[in-house]
Amino acid sequence: MTKNNRLPVPPNPPWKPLAICEASGGCVGSFLNDDLSGLPVRAITVVGDNKADPNLETKTYGLFSTCHKVMRKSIVKHGRRHVFFITNRRGVPVLAGLYLVKWYAPVSSDDNDFCLAADSIWFVQDPIPLVDVDRVCGTNVARVSRAFKNIDAEKCRKMERLLKRRANATGSYLSEIDRLERFNLKHGGYRYVTFERRDSYSWDCDKVMTILDNAIRQTQVNT
Repeated sequence: MTKNNRLPVPPNPPWKPLAICEASGGCVGSFLNDDLSGLPVRAITVVGDNKADPNLETKTYGLFSTCHKVMRKSIVKHGRRHVFFITNRRGVPVLAGLYLVKWYAPVSSDDNDFCLAADSIWFVQDPIPLVDVDRVCGTNVARVSRAFKNIDAEKCRKMERLLKRRANATGSYLSEIDRLERFNLKHGGYRYVTFERRDSYSWDCDKVMTILDNAIRQTQVNT
């Protein structure tokens, strides 16, 4: 993450440190992936349903979308650091990656909502079938659909170890996200056709200031 003090980038305000409680475990959340990619990146080319999360470019979740609001609120309340991301890859439910959350911030449009930011993320080239995750880790995540599920601390550690047996391919994911955005731009006139956005979802995105505006102003009042 850039440390540009002119941008609301963690650990700059309005971001606050997550009160991490290892005993609280973590969560498993689902996302829609893109069939036009060889990697299970988020759905960028899906007509009418372009996705901004999980946003690997900023290592955030909930900054550019309203996905899993209840899960994000629970993470902040209980200090859950581990967020595992699962998706249905061509009919096979798989584990694709992990966020280790370190910060959170209120969302301007909803006083009861939070966006999350990680200091470490790990996404793999070959996602792991959830039936294998359950077999190795003693979990029950293969039944998670488009909701989310809490995972106890011991199983979180097992899932993290299993995932990190495979190389971190986050750099390849970022390249693929950029490729799909450029594909949209060339053929549809926008990087995100549904929202008529020509820019990427990054820290330089104009939406960042809009989303965090109330929290930023509140921080300035309190300093």
